[in-house]
Amino acid sequence: MRVSNRLLLAASVATVAASLGASLPAFASGFALREMTADQTAHAFAGGVSEADDPSTAYSNPAGMAHVDGVQMQFDVNGIFPSATFSGGNSLGGVTTSGSTGNVVQSAATGGLAIVAPVTERVNFGLAIATPYGQRVSNPADFVGKYQSLVSSITDVSVSLAASLKVTDKLSVGGGPVIDVFEARLTQDIATGYGDAFGDMHGTDTGIGFNLGAMYQFDDKTRVGLDYRSQITHSITGWQSITPSAAIYAIPTLGSYIAGQIASGSSSASTRVTLPDSFNIGITRDITPKLTLMAEAQWTDWSLLKTIVVNTGSATTSSSLNENWRDTYYVGVGADYKLTEKLTLKGGLGYDQSPVTFSNRTSRIPDGDRFIVGLGAGYAFTPAIRAEFGYAHLFVGSEGINNSSGPTVGTLVGKYNDTADSFGLSLTLKL
Repeated sequence: MRVSNRLLLAASVATVAASLGASLPAFASGFALREMTADQTAHAFAGGVSEADDPSTAYSNPAGMAHVDGVQMQFDVNGIFPSATFSGGNSLGGVTTSGSTGNVVQSAATGGLAIVAPVTERVNFGLAIATPYGQRVSNPADFVGKYQSLVSSITDVSVSLAASLKVTDKLSVGGGPVIDVFEARLTQDIATGYGDAFGDMHGTDTGIGFNLGAMYQFDDKTRVGLDYRSQITHSITGWQSITPSAAIYAIPTLGSYIAGQIASGSSSASTRVTLPDSFNIGITRDITPKLTLMAEAQWTDWSLLKTIVVNTGSATTSSSLNENWRDTYYVGVGADYKLTEKLTLKGGLGYDQSPVTFSNRTSRIPDGDRFIVGLGAGYAFTPAIRAEFGYAHLFVGSEGINNSSGPTVGTLVGKYNDTADSFGLSLTLKL
């Protein structure tokens, strides 16, 4: 039953980089998450690299910590409510089976924590815990593409340790190591020739990268921020299990033997996955004492996801597949309007490009370009306590798919209709 084992890997490994994990929906480009703070959500995810007005800058641009006054702590909670529905068919062995699904992307909550504290007048230290990647796609058991995918899930948590230095009154720099924990799970059905089996593959790893930033304060109204996040390579080790269906066990005389041969394809598995590096640039300017505008652009190196290789210790079960993702760009603008001394209204518009196109879209990553509209507000209860709320709607629309990961899994042809709503709450305390 080596063929069954290899087919599980071939169908699953293409998205190991995008799918080794647990329970978050991905609704930024690829399997990235932009939902970090309520302020950024309200600005359609613009402004984080240049605002530097709360502790979350320890993650988005550590150089901005030089502009954070005193010891501050920030708590973030995000609710992500995506929707992706499929309609179409799967062609296998000359037979096309039509079908549709309800929403296959699950809602979830994410959280974050950031702390910034001064060491000297010119040096600040910071800590940020965030969830920069995540996904949870769960197709129904009778999905027409069940031989391509059922469950695809990712959990990723990063811990950033950072320091900033105020080089001059105008220029600050910052950076530090990033510890990243990446976990994933893939499942699908496998056609064995005797009946279906269930394939389940999961793995985890901890990797290390870094974050570097710079910020320049042109005057008391204008500052520009730059930030670079490095690639992080994960050497993922895990296990793939193959479970024969009851129908295989029920085969007269030989059922138990055949099932045992199929199950013997279960084994350890390993692969290397590199999370992309990215470069952000942004500007924040106070237009009037009440109105502040910001703009941001980001490049992400998704094109490094070319080929995924999974090793099982045997040439007959090791697999490689071409993904051929493309680099992506995000652009966004945001605005704050100080309605009163305590209440600030927020808004933003953004565009986030997807690394996948019609030529390489899969049922594990039914992704597409999206337009973003954000709204929100901030309220200062006291000079030391501030709360913010953000909402963003992501318009994705209809995205076509024509995908097959092997001759025995069929060709999935149809379309996905995607959309998402994100809500964020943040509380900042000055200690």
